[in-house]
Amino acid sequence: MQEQLATISRDHNRLLDSNLQLVRIVQNLDRRRSDVKEELEATTKIELGGALAHLETRIDNRLELFVEDMRLMIRDELKARPGA
Repeated sequence: MQEQLATISRDHNRLLDSNLQLVRIVQNLDRRRSDVKEELEATTKIELGGALAHLETRIDNRLELFVEDMRLMIRDELKARPGA
């Protein structure tokens, strides 16, 4: 009987140790998930910011070309009018 109680006590202690290890593993995973999430958010913001800046520059450049083309077309149209 004494031996059985000692075995149960050892098993109980091992179970408690296993549970404690599991809790620590879950805490570490949660912490790492949080870190990865923050890194991913920051990287995504940087990448999107760069892409948006590039797109804005391309739009600005095209718009400037369009405005210049329209300016030249209007100038040519005005020159082509009789009496101009």
